[in-house]
Amino acid sequence: GSTVGLQVDNRWATNAGGPLPSRTATSFSSSSFTVARSSAIAITVNDTSIAESLSANVLVGEAVAFDASVRFAEGTTVGPSTLTFNTNAAGRMVVVSASLVRIGSSVSSPGPTKSSPFVISGDKSSATLTIASLVNSYDGVTNVDDEISLRVVAFVADVAANSAGATFQGRIVGSYGNNAYTSTQAVTLTVVQPTASVLMTANPSTKVQFGAFVSFGSVLTATSTRYPLYDSSAVIRVPESMSISSASVTINPPANTTLVSVSATSIVFNISRLNVGTPVSIQFQALVLESIIPGASLLCNTSLSFSTVPYSLSSSARTVSAPLGTVTVTAADFVPDTQFVIKSSSIADTAASDLTIGETVTFATKIILIRGVSDTTINITATALQLQPGTVSFVAADLVPSLFYFGSGPT
Repeated sequence: GSTVGLQVDNRWATNAGGPLPSRTATSFSSSSFTVARSSAIAITVNDTSIAESLSANVLVGEAVAFDASVRFAEGTTVGPSTLTFNTNAAGRMVVVSASLVRIGSSVSSPGPTKSSPFVISGDKSSATLTIASLVNSYDGVTNVDDEISLRVVAFVADVAANSAGATFQGRIVGSYGNNAYTSTQAVTLTVVQPTASVLMTANPSTKVQFGAFVSFGSVLTATSTRYPLYDSSAVIRVPESMSISSASVTINPPANTTLVSVSATSIVFNISRLNVGTPVSIQFQALVLESIIPGASLLCNTSLSFSTVPYSLSSSARTVSAPLGTVTVTAADFVPDTQFVIKSSSIADTAASDLTIGETVTFATKIILIRGVSDTTINITATALQLQPGTVSFVAADLVPSLFYFGSGPT
């Protein structure tokens, strides 16, 4: 990087050594040139552990390989130097390995070797290669023979700063000749995150009664443009006033899915990989139990959690929860029949609506209870006898149960 100046001092005489007087003249000429520095660094992201990641888009927990090359000027000797990989924001990546993968043929002793160790920092946020000295021979051609190449592999850390859309840099910092000069080259990374949706349905969803079956469906979808869901776990829950039929549970498509358990009120299943464009649906039926409360709203839901990358590939994988999928089922309400009629009379010759003094009339009403009503107290008031006060006398009332009921019947 130094600038070297050259100056030429020319002196001559017109008659040097002759009999006549001599005249002298002087002229000066100068120029300069700059010594090339050994600081040309290139860094790229050439490989990631997740094939769906493109360019510098990375997922939390993903292993990213940074390939860097450092080109030294020809015919130079470089004193004590270091090459350090780090990020512009501490804690964003976790370095797992660093190594020299190529040494140019012009780079010679006492330069680095492929076995030269990188030192990874205690918090694994950086890796440093120390070079005692290096000689790059002059051959007149600047090419890969003048380079050393290194690869650093680091995981994208599961930290709050690495939220979807956040950016940070992976960079190589070179310090040469006892810190005489430095150079830095960086690549910017953008954090991306898979997304998902859960849709839950019920049929019928209103006026359900004891003894009826409700058909449920849950559809799980990876909704991002290209990123699948890994190691997903889904849990479906229904209220205790329903009982899931284990024989009715079906999952489509069955590939990559495992049914973990089915109980009266829950279903648990796993999906190892949920691909974009291939939703997974689960269908089942649940029986409405006698404990259902008339008119009650029964909330059923499906929860889904998944990993940004497979847990088998990274301990830094992030677990994400999709928005809860819900459906509400409404129980049939108690609505009594309002009919109130004259059933019979003690005098057969009178019309049903004609009464005579001393005649005994039997009135009847119906109360229709929905299936599933239990332990319910019903107060019946005979409002049909609201005639002129003193014109009628109440005799008796009886409860006649229907032939179609469950349990112990009315009392």
